[in-house]
Amino acid sequence: MEHLDFVDYRLDREEDGIDYRDLCDPKDNFYSRIDSLLSQIVILPSSDLQTIPLISFLLTPSAMSNNLPIGVLYGASGSGKSETAKFIATLHNTPMQTAASTFASIRNLISNSRYYDSDKEFEKNFLLVWDDINEKVFTDSEQMFSMFKSGINRKSVITIADKMGINMEFYPFSPKLVSTVNPFWDNPKLTELKRRLIPFLFSKIQDYSSVEVNLLSVEDINFNGLNSEFEQFWHIQENRTSFNQKKRGLARLKSEIIPLEVFRLYQDNMAACCVLLDIPLKEALTLWEKYFQFINEKIFDTNVGIKRIFEDYIDREENEVLEIMEIQNKLSERIFIKPLTIFDYLDGCYSNGEISQKPDRAIIEGLLVGCGYQKTKTKIGYQWTKTLNL
Repeated sequence: MEHLDFVDYRLDREEDGIDYRDLCDPKDNFYSRIDSLLSQIVILPSSDLQTIPLISFLLTPSAMSNNLPIGVLYGASGSGKSETAKFIATLHNTPMQTAASTFASIRNLISNSRYYDSDKEFEKNFLLVWDDINEKVFTDSEQMFSMFKSGINRKSVITIADKMGINMEFYPFSPKLVSTVNPFWDNPKLTELKRRLIPFLFSKIQDYSSVEVNLLSVEDINFNGLNSEFEQFWHIQENRTSFNQKKRGLARLKSEIIPLEVFRLYQDNMAACCVLLDIPLKEALTLWEKYFQFINEKIFDTNVGIKRIFEDYIDREENEVLEIMEIQNKLSERIFIKPLTIFDYLDGCYSNGEISQKPDRAIIEGLLVGCGYQKTKTKIGYQWTKTLNL
């Protein structure tokens, strides 16, 4: 039998998916290309307020930073959080962590990924990406809570014991990004995390029924080379010099809206924002103040979680009636909502950890009134009604 030489098939193997370069304008700057790619993967609500802080956060050079907040992608299931997390993990060329991740695995990933060399002399830019967490990640593990709480600051050190009981020093600093349906920051035991967060709100695509949606999946795209572009951007001395200049400039500014402690935590992200967009400090400050007001109203208000779940439920009920109306050629129809039904639904969401606030009748009635419902006496008792029109 004739001997066949070995063939290196890797040389002929092509990557699957659309080349990401074909999805954005090569003439655009780096920020604009990332913005273009992200917009083809997910629809971010209030994008004029959230997109710049989000992209600034994920493009901040951690190796040059001293303080970095914990990024949170927050919203209902099916709102695009996981796709966004996949995109960000791909951008940073880092594995996405899952529910099976442990303190030891996260610790080892941070320790091993922050440096180019085993002697840990040459630090590189790194971002930890963890998909689909809940409050038990922190309440069930004091070490995990401590790592996230302390890991926002470069100088932080955690002492942990190895298998032999010998104390070891662990440096937990690194930017971290998690996705969740659970507002874990509302747990009284986790309030220390709340002021360390930079959260972003996601909504289901059905909330944009008036918009024609044709989004791509991360798996549809070949991102080979994107991480190199990120590294190349910060390899440019001019960008690094500008980043440090912006940080010093921001340290001399004050915000009347963002609390000082949070302002200091956001400074490196804001400096990156100035460099990426090539904008003055005060313009960046205005953008971030508007973002902070948005998250305070839409995310950190303890009533927000229950309101979002409630509105999702009402939307589904109303859409079912509207579909029937369209089939039956009816122009208007009354919808009936039983108080106990919606209470039981919200109570189940509370038990599952999707909302941090236990529902009560007063809150539910207030939300129903806000959606245009009236309390009506019927043959089967009081129900909440509303007239829907096509």
